[in-house]
Amino acid sequence: MSVVISWSNSLEHLTSLNVGGNQLTSLPEILGNLQHLTSLDVGDNQLTSLPEFLGNLEHLTSLNVSNQLTSLPDFLGSLS
Repeated sequence: MSVVISWSNSLEHLTSLNVGGNQLTSLPEILGNLQHLTSLDVGDNQLTSLPEFLGNLEHLTSLNVSNQLTSLPDFLGSLS
């Protein structure tokens, strides 16, 4: 657990993250803590839904989700 905490502390000012093409079936909740993130690419994974915690990313302006989503979360309507 301490490795994850120190990893997240060093990424607190990250503005862009690409985790596309990694066969992910879910996203780690810690992504919701990246408050400076403006661009997130989670495309080409095996996601069927997006977690609600992504709605906490107030500065997010670009989101690539090219996956086989079965539904869209409510927070997408509030992103600017």
